[in-house]
This record gives sequence, C-alpha cells and structure tokens, in this order.
Amino acid sequence: MPHRLEAMSGDHKMGKKRNSKVIAAEISATRENLTNTVSDLNRYVKPMNLVTRGMGLGSSFFVTEKGNLKVERIIAAAAAGLGLIGIFSRSRKD
Repeated sequence: MPHRLEAMSGDHKMGKKRNSKVIAAEISATRENLTNTVSDLNRYVKPMNLVTRGMGLGSSFFVTEKGNLKVERIIAAAAAGLGLIGIFSRSRKD
C-alpha cells in the first residue's frame, strides 16, 4: 500500500528532487482541479437542480418511458397513503 503522502502527491515519487517550477505547476493544477470540483458540487446542490432531479425520480416511478401511467404503482401509493391516514387518525382517538 502506498504511503498516504505518496498517493496524494500525484505521479512523482517521494524523495525525488523537484524544483520550484514543478512544484508551482503541481500546485496550479491542483488548484484548478479543486476549483472545478467545487464548481461541479455547487451546480449539483443548487436548489433548482435538486428539485429537477427529484421530479425526474418521482415521475419515473409513476410514468413509463413512453408516458403511460403505471396504474399498479399509483394504486399502491394511494393505498399506502390511505393506510397511513387511517393509522394516524386512529392513534389520535386513543
């Protein structure tokens, strides 16, 4: 298993002499990679993007790729919802 610092340090070997230009280039490349990663994460967690992904997941559960409704899933979800309403209303009476 490679040393932790060796794994983090890219493609050069530990103990290999590097000059300041190589180190500066590695820092610059790492900074750009980090900037791109943070930018990607920022786009991924934007509220509108989260809503869009959520809507896609929800609609694909109830609609086929051709746009037809998955009736059995709609009925199952409705039955589960009614069951939960019945359980909660019954527990409030007690």
